[in-house]
Amino acid sequence: MSSARYILKNIGSMFTANAVTTLVTWLEPPLFLHCYGYAPYADWLVLTASVTVLNNLNFGLQTYVNQELAILYGRGEREKFQVMQSTALRLLLGILVTAAALSLLVFALPMNRLLHLTTVGQHGAAVGLYLIALQILIGNLLFGYIGGNFMSVGKAYRGNYWNTVQRLVAAAAVYTCALLHARIPVLAAAQFGAYALCLMGLMIDQRRVAPEITPSLRHWDRALMKGMLGKSGYFGLIMWSTFFAYQLPLIILQRYLGAFAVVVFSTMRKIFGLGRQVLNGLTQSMGPEITRLYGRQEWDVMGKLYDYSERLVFALAATGNIALLIASPVLVRVWVHRPEMFVPGAYILLCAVNTTMCLKEHKFQFQFSTNTHVEVGRIMFISYLVMSAAMSAVVRHYGINGFLLVMLATEIVQTMCILNLNRKLLAHIKDFSVTYVLKLVGLTGVMLAVCASLLPQRAHQGYWEQTAVALCVSAVTAGASFWIFHLNRMSGEVRARLRARFSREG
Repeated sequence: MSSARYILKNIGSMFTANAVTTLVTWLEPPLFLHCYGYAPYADWLVLTASVTVLNNLNFGLQTYVNQELAILYGRGEREKFQVMQSTALRLLLGILVTAAALSLLVFALPMNRLLHLTTVGQHGAAVGLYLIALQILIGNLLFGYIGGNFMSVGKAYRGNYWNTVQRLVAAAAVYTCALLHARIPVLAAAQFGAYALCLMGLMIDQRRVAPEITPSLRHWDRALMKGMLGKSGYFGLIMWSTFFAYQLPLIILQRYLGAFAVVVFSTMRKIFGLGRQVLNGLTQSMGPEITRLYGRQEWDVMGKLYDYSERLVFALAATGNIALLIASPVLVRVWVHRPEMFVPGAYILLCAVNTTMCLKEHKFQFQFSTNTHVEVGRIMFISYLVMSAAMSAVVRHYGINGFLLVMLATEIVQTMCILNLNRKLLAHIKDFSVTYVLKLVGLTGVMLAVCASLLPQRAHQGYWEQTAVALCVSAVTAGASFWIFHLNRMSGEVRARLRARFSREG
């Protein structure tokens, strides 16, 4: 399969996943607020966030092993493939069983008081936490690993589709229970059951479609296990960083500002997450091709991939984030019917944070996909650890805006460090520069200033007026992005290459 076709298949699966994620994500706030209100919904968010730390128990093993298995399978080293696959599965099962046993401690601790829950008692909190823990252990450790094995036979997109099915089935189960006003333990049980059912379906499908990569427990290599843990450890640091960046902030807000701040922050993040999901689908679909080009040291092609993807991602990042920001007042009113949840200053700051993260994640993909992630893991882990401590100190005095300023400063520092690592990684590319990075910063800064002058007044306008202003600002940003990032030149180059290719084939 050619690089273009492989990337297109991955893009298709990623965009399908993002479409489903967007659907289920955007259904959650209005549904939960309607069925439960602020406090119970905040309790559900905090319960889910607090136990997602279990995602880190694979120490990055899943990511590292799936990439290594794909390399071994591609080289035809089937015996080594089977030994590594089986050893990793045994190790993951051992981690799962141990974590499930240790998680029983939630029944002995006053989790409702520790997490500052206001509508859930001790027993309900413990049951809910334990069932969510089991769902994470199955979904992250087993489901992710087995689905990732499809990469070995060039069908990574099939594993992505199964992830999408899992997400859709779990959301359907939870949202049905929410409509019935079920208690939190019932919501957690429905989610766990959906994940277990999808795991069974994935295993049956893999045995039918690619029986040669069906995992078994026949092999074990202790020395190999130690090597896997050592090499995957820095992927683990990156996963811990995800907890510090996404889940811990909810716990901090619940502790110091209460349920309203938790729901507002979660809703804002869902709005801006819509744009990042689209861009992540595009960026992550390049991962396997980046790995292949790096292995073959095809620097000319790597340089073009870096240049083209940078321009496209930056143009979409600027346009998408500004469009979501300027449309946020009407989105909040129409979506959750809670206009009091629109806080202009917080939305502007989170837009800046989200744009910076889009930039960072594009650059991060080149380190991640080439296994040159050691420094990235250290940088992200340490900086997010410092961010969490600073948030706890700042949020008491400066509220959610101070909280978001700390987050923005952290993302900027990380982005600058990763850009420097990109420069070293791609030293063979002669035209490497940060010109488009500076253009993105400049364009975003100007448009944020425009939005800051418009948003305070727009919250009180009618729907049609708000929509008209949002369309105008979005169109201006899109037009500026098209020319600033030279998408006209890029599209011309792509068309010329396609014409040349088709003429040769003809």
